[in-house]
Amino acid sequence: MTVGGFEKVADILTGKRNPRIAVIGGSTSALTTIALLLKRQPGLPLGAGAITLLHRRPLRPFYHSVEAAHAEGFTDFGPDDICPVSGFVYRLAGFRLEARDLVLRMLRVDGRAPDPRVALHRIAGDDDAAARTIIEEADLVIAALGYRPIAVPIADRDRLPIPLAAQDGKPMVDRHCRIVDGDGAPIAGLYGLGLAAGFVPWGPLGGEPSFSGQANGLWLWQNDVGLMIVDQVMASQVMAAA
Repeated sequence: MTVGGFEKVADILTGKRNPRIAVIGGSTSALTTIALLLKRQPGLPLGAGAITLLHRRPLRPFYHSVEAAHAEGFTDFGPDDICPVSGFVYRLAGFRLEARDLVLRMLRVDGRAPDPRVALHRIAGDDDAAARTIIEEADLVIAALGYRPIAVPIADRDRLPIPLAAQDGKPMVDRHCRIVDGDGAPIAGLYGLGLAAGFVPWGPLGGEPSFSGQANGLWLWQNDVGLMIVDQVMASQVMAAA
Protein backbone atom coordinates (compact mmCIF):
# COMPACT_ATOMS: atom_id res chain seq x y z
CA MET A 1 0.00 0.00 0.00
CA THR A 2 2.61 2.50 -1.12
CA VAL A 3 1.88 5.79 -2.88
CA GLY A 4 -0.88 5.08 -5.38
CA GLY A 5 -1.66 1.75 -3.77
CA PHE A 6 -5.17 2.63 -2.62
CA GLU A 7 -6.04 3.93 -6.08
CA LYS A 8 -4.86 0.64 -7.56
CA VAL A 9 -7.02 -1.28 -5.09
CA ALA A 10 -10.04 0.84 -5.99
CA ASP A 11 -9.41 0.18 -9.67
CA ILE A 12 -9.13 -3.58 -9.13
CA LEU A 13 -12.42 -3.64 -7.24
CA THR A 14 -14.30 -1.45 -9.71
CA GLY A 15 -17.60 -3.08 -10.61
CA LYS A 16 -17.60 -5.42 -7.64
CA ARG A 17 -20.88 -4.98 -5.76
CA ASN A 18 -19.69 -6.85 -2.70
CA PRO A 19 -15.87 -7.01 -2.88
CA ARG A 20 -13.98 -9.48 -0.73
CA ILE A 21 -10.48 -8.64 0.49
CA ALA A 22 -8.13 -11.01 2.34
CA VAL A 23 -5.28 -9.46 4.30
CA ILE A 24 -2.62 -11.97 5.37
CA GLY A 25 -0.48 -11.15 8.40
CA GLY A 26 -0.65 -10.41 12.09
CA SER A 27 1.73 -7.46 12.40
CA THR A 28 1.24 -3.70 12.43
CA SER A 29 1.54 -3.57 8.64
CA ALA A 30 -1.52 -5.81 8.32
CA LEU A 31 -3.68 -3.86 10.78
CA THR A 32 -2.73 -0.46 9.41
CA THR A 33 -3.51 -1.69 5.90
CA ILE A 34 -7.02 -2.59 7.02
CA ALA A 35 -7.40 0.77 8.80
CA LEU A 36 -6.43 2.52 5.56
CA LEU A 37 -8.93 0.52 3.51
CA LEU A 38 -11.69 1.43 5.97
CA LYS A 39 -11.08 5.16 6.25
CA ARG A 40 -9.91 6.35 2.83
CA GLN A 41 -12.19 8.65 0.89
CA PRO A 42 -13.89 8.18 -1.44
CA GLY A 43 -14.58 4.92 0.32
CA LEU A 44 -14.72 1.42 -1.07
CA PRO A 45 -18.13 -0.32 -1.28
CA LEU A 46 -17.41 -2.57 1.68
CA GLY A 47 -20.23 -4.62 3.16
CA ALA A 48 -20.34 -6.84 6.23
CA GLY A 49 -17.31 -9.10 6.43
CA ALA A 50 -15.76 -7.59 3.31
CA ILE A 51 -12.25 -7.67 4.77
CA THR A 52 -10.87 -10.78 6.45
CA LEU A 53 -7.62 -10.71 8.41
CA LEU A 54 -5.84 -14.05 8.40
CA HIS A 55 -3.31 -14.28 11.24
CA ARG A 56 -1.47 -16.97 13.21
CA ARG A 57 -0.69 -15.29 16.55
CA PRO A 58 -3.21 -13.74 18.94
CA LEU A 59 -3.81 -10.02 18.45
CA ARG A 60 -2.55 -8.10 21.50
CA PRO A 61 -3.16 -4.45 22.44
CA PHE A 62 -0.47 -2.41 24.18
CA TYR A 63 -1.14 -0.96 27.64
CA HIS A 64 0.96 1.42 29.72
CA SER A 65 0.35 -0.60 32.87
CA VAL A 66 -1.41 -3.58 34.35
CA GLU A 67 -3.81 -1.18 36.05
CA ALA A 68 -4.72 0.46 32.74
CA ALA A 69 -5.45 -2.93 31.19
CA HIS A 70 -7.57 -4.05 34.14
CA ALA A 71 -9.46 -0.75 34.07
CA GLU A 72 -10.76 -1.71 30.63
CA GLY A 73 -11.40 -5.31 31.62
CA PHE A 74 -8.49 -6.67 29.60
CA THR A 75 -6.89 -9.57 31.44
CA ASP A 76 -5.53 -11.74 28.63
CA PHE A 77 -1.91 -11.56 29.75
CA GLY A 78 0.42 -13.05 32.34
CA PRO A 79 3.64 -12.12 34.16
CA ASP A 80 5.79 -12.93 31.13
CA ASP A 81 3.80 -10.43 29.04
CA ILE A 82 4.82 -7.48 31.23
CA CYS A 83 8.05 -5.57 30.58
CA PRO A 84 10.14 -5.75 33.80
CA VAL A 85 11.75 -2.35 33.06
CA SER A 86 8.75 -0.19 32.15
CA GLY A 87 5.81 -2.18 33.48
CA PHE A 88 4.14 -1.94 30.06
CA VAL A 89 1.82 -4.76 29.03
CA TYR A 90 2.81 -6.23 25.65
CA ARG A 91 5.43 -3.51 25.22
CA LEU A 92 6.83 -5.13 22.07
CA ALA A 93 4.08 -7.45 20.86
CA GLY A 94 1.19 -5.06 21.47
CA PHE A 95 -0.39 -2.94 18.76
CA ARG A 96 -0.36 0.85 19.06
CA LEU A 97 -2.11 3.87 17.53
CA GLU A 98 -4.78 3.14 14.91
CA ALA A 99 -3.83 -0.55 14.74
CA ARG A 100 -4.45 -0.78 18.49
CA ASP A 101 -7.81 0.97 18.17
CA LEU A 102 -8.90 -1.55 15.56
CA VAL A 103 -7.73 -4.52 17.65
CA LEU A 104 -9.55 -3.23 20.73
CA ARG A 105 -12.74 -2.99 18.68
CA MET A 106 -12.39 -6.43 17.16
CA LEU A 107 -11.70 -7.97 20.59
CA ARG A 108 -14.70 -6.13 22.08
CA VAL A 109 -12.56 -4.71 24.88
CA ASP A 110 -14.41 -2.48 27.36
CA GLY A 111 -17.70 -2.69 25.47
CA ARG A 112 -16.31 -1.65 22.10
CA ALA A 113 -18.21 -2.87 19.05
CA PRO A 114 -16.35 -4.61 16.20
CA ASP A 115 -16.37 -3.02 12.78
CA PRO A 116 -18.89 -5.12 10.84
CA ARG A 117 -16.82 -4.77 7.68
CA VAL A 118 -13.93 -6.72 9.23
CA ALA A 119 -13.69 -10.41 10.13
CA LEU A 120 -10.87 -12.25 11.85
CA HIS A 121 -9.63 -15.72 11.01
CA ARG A 122 -6.85 -17.22 13.06
CA ILE A 123 -5.01 -19.74 10.90
CA ALA A 124 -5.02 -23.23 12.37
CA GLY A 125 -1.89 -25.05 11.24
CA ASP A 126 -0.48 -25.40 7.75
CA ASP A 127 -3.55 -27.08 6.29
CA ASP A 128 -6.39 -24.72 7.19
CA ALA A 129 -9.09 -25.41 4.61
CA ALA A 130 -11.18 -22.42 5.69
CA ALA A 131 -8.20 -20.07 5.27
CA ARG A 132 -7.55 -21.44 1.79
CA THR A 133 -11.20 -20.90 0.86
CA ILE A 134 -11.12 -17.28 2.07
CA ILE A 135 -8.07 -16.59 -0.09
CA GLU A 136 -9.41 -18.41 -3.14
CA GLU A 137 -12.74 -16.57 -3.02
CA ALA A 138 -11.23 -13.14 -2.40
CA ASP A 139 -11.28 -10.48 -5.12
CA LEU A 140 -8.05 -9.09 -3.72
CA VAL A 141 -5.35 -10.62 -1.52
CA ILE A 142 -2.90 -8.35 0.31
CA ALA A 143 0.25 -9.93 1.75
CA ALA A 144 1.15 -7.86 4.82
CA LEU A 145 3.80 -10.10 6.28
CA GLY A 146 5.92 -7.45 7.93
CA TYR A 147 9.28 -6.00 7.00
CA ARG A 148 12.19 -7.76 5.34
CA PRO A 149 15.77 -6.49 5.41
CA ILE A 150 17.41 -5.09 2.30
CA ALA A 151 21.07 -5.59 3.12
CA VAL A 152 23.71 -3.50 1.35
CA PRO A 153 26.28 -5.78 -0.34
CA ILE A 154 29.44 -6.01 1.78
CA ALA A 155 32.92 -6.88 0.51
CA ASP A 156 36.21 -7.56 2.27
CA ARG A 157 39.48 -5.70 1.65
CA ASP A 158 40.08 -7.88 -1.41
CA ARG A 159 36.68 -6.85 -2.78
CA LEU A 160 35.31 -10.34 -2.34
CA PRO A 161 31.63 -10.39 -1.30
CA ILE A 162 30.88 -11.35 2.29
CA PRO A 163 27.77 -13.55 2.58
CA LEU A 164 25.36 -12.08 5.13
CA ALA A 165 22.90 -13.87 7.40
CA ALA A 166 20.18 -11.48 6.18
CA GLN A 167 20.59 -12.81 2.65
CA ASP A 168 19.60 -16.25 3.95
CA GLY A 169 16.43 -15.09 5.70
CA LYS A 170 18.05 -14.80 9.13
CA PRO A 171 18.29 -11.74 11.42
CA MET A 172 20.68 -9.13 10.03
CA VAL A 173 22.20 -8.30 13.42
CA ASP A 174 23.08 -10.02 16.69
CA ARG A 175 22.04 -8.92 20.20
CA HIS A 176 24.63 -6.12 20.07
CA CYS A 177 23.43 -4.78 16.69
CA ARG A 178 26.52 -6.12 14.92
CA ILE A 179 25.99 -7.23 11.32
CA VAL A 180 26.53 -10.99 11.12
CA ASP A 181 27.87 -12.98 8.20
CA GLY A 182 26.46 -16.14 6.69
CA ASP A 183 27.99 -18.24 9.46
CA GLY A 184 26.48 -16.08 12.18
CA ALA A 185 29.76 -14.38 13.16
CA PRO A 186 29.77 -10.58 13.71
CA ILE A 187 31.65 -8.48 11.16
CA ALA A 188 34.05 -6.19 13.00
CA GLY A 189 33.12 -2.52 12.97
CA LEU A 190 29.83 -3.01 11.10
CA TYR A 191 26.54 -2.23 12.83
CA GLY A 192 22.92 -2.04 11.79
CA LEU A 193 19.48 -0.99 13.00
CA GLY A 194 16.13 -0.11 11.52
CA LEU A 195 13.19 -1.91 10.01
CA ALA A 196 13.70 -5.68 9.75
CA ALA A 197 17.19 -5.62 11.25
CA GLY A 198 16.02 -8.44 13.50
CA PHE A 199 17.09 -6.90 16.80
CA VAL A 200 15.23 -8.01 19.94
CA PRO A 201 15.67 -5.88 23.10
CA TRP A 202 17.15 -7.65 26.12
CA GLY A 203 18.33 -6.95 29.65
CA PRO A 204 18.17 -3.24 30.56
CA LEU A 205 16.51 -2.46 27.22
CA GLY A 206 13.33 -4.09 28.48
CA GLY A 207 10.60 -5.92 26.65
CA GLU A 208 8.31 -8.72 27.79
CA PRO A 209 9.93 -12.19 28.18
CA SER A 210 7.19 -13.80 26.08
CA PHE A 211 8.01 -11.70 23.01
CA SER A 212 9.26 -13.44 19.89
CA GLY A 213 10.05 -11.67 16.66
CA GLN A 214 11.78 -8.39 15.94
CA ALA A 215 11.40 -4.95 17.47
CA ASN A 216 10.85 -1.97 15.20
CA GLY A 217 10.61 1.38 16.92
CA LEU A 218 12.09 4.84 16.42
CA TRP A 219 12.29 5.45 20.16
CA LEU A 220 14.48 2.40 20.64
CA TRP A 221 16.78 3.25 17.74
CA GLN A 222 17.16 6.88 18.78
CA ASN A 223 17.77 6.05 22.43
CA ASP A 224 18.92 2.78 23.99
CA VAL A 225 19.73 0.83 20.82
CA GLY A 226 21.48 3.78 19.22
CA LEU A 227 23.47 4.31 22.42
CA MET A 228 24.54 0.66 22.36
CA ILE A 229 26.07 1.18 18.93
CA VAL A 230 27.69 4.49 19.90
CA ASP A 231 29.27 2.91 22.97
CA GLN A 232 30.79 0.13 20.88
CA VAL A 233 32.11 2.55 18.26
CA MET A 234 33.65 4.79 20.92
CA ALA A 235 35.21 1.81 22.71
CA SER A 236 36.80 0.59 19.48
CA GLN A 237 38.24 4.07 18.85
CA VAL A 238 39.74 4.15 22.35
CA MET A 239 41.33 0.75 21.79
CA ALA A 240 42.69 1.84 18.43
CA ALA A 241 44.20 4.97 19.94
CA ALA A 242 45.78 2.94 22.74
